[in-house]
Amino acid sequence: MTIYHQYNLKKYNSWRLDSYAKEVIIPNDYNELSLWVRKNQTLGLWLGLGSNVLLPKIVNQPVVLTQKSFKKFASMSNHRIYAQCGVTCAQLSRLCCQQGYEDAAFLAGIPGTVGGALAMNAGAFGGETWNAVIAVDVIDQYGHIYHLAKEKFNASYRQLTTTFDIRFLAVYFQFTPGSSEKANQYLKQCIHNRNQTQPIGTFNCGSVFKNPYPQYAAKLIEKNQFKGVKINDAIVSDIHANFILNQGQATYEDMIKLIRNIQEKVHQQDHILLDTEVVIVE
Repeated sequence: MTIYHQYNLKKYNSWRLDSYAKEVIIPNDYNELSLWVRKNQTLGLWLGLGSNVLLPKIVNQPVVLTQKSFKKFASMSNHRIYAQCGVTCAQLSRLCCQQGYEDAAFLAGIPGTVGGALAMNAGAFGGETWNAVIAVDVIDQYGHIYHLAKEKFNASYRQLTTTFDIRFLAVYFQFTPGSSEKANQYLKQCIHNRNQTQPIGTFNCGSVFKNPYPQYAAKLIEKNQFKGVKINDAIVSDIHANFILNQGQATYEDMIKLIRNIQEKVHQQDHILLDTEVVIVE
């Protein structure tokens, strides 16, 4: 296990904000992780790609980095796929489509890891992570590791409800078999659509707000003329209004202020309170 102190998490969050963790843990395997959790009686804050999180200048809780060690992927019988929490959704999508699982293509639109996608029931292109889940491996706050069926969880739009404090170690998916050629074609189409409608190549966290069904957050934000609005180096994308970009030196405070300004204006004008999809760490 590797442990760092006063560690800059800038490269571990997709907004590329300067954020310093008092302690960062990089376990080599489940056993090391379990022993650390038991000793410290905390699960800490877990980061994969940090693509759906807003980090403050100082993170006081221990941070566990998952992407370095937990990256195993395996095909199983009965069209099942095993993936550890550090596997990126882009990797998983590509590997699954190579095997003909077209219904895994949507994962290409999720800019994070499997662990993060499970924690928030991430989705894209009409698909949601938990639709294909059959079971998960988790660790609790006492360091105990369990294999749990999907039925133990309640998944809804961009949300997962549990009755216990856990983190996801791995997932078992079951996809629909089909043609690898057709699956790869659909995957390319999904990636093309994403590239045409999102600010690719910028520092962003993906969608900042959840869509308030049946409306779309981006349309409400654009309607209230927030495209291009900025606070220092934090700016609302002119390509997709539900994306806020860091143009270089944006801070946690800049992001928070811009998010709150959008929420207040939309609530005032449209009587809708936009709920954040991004996880705000305080």
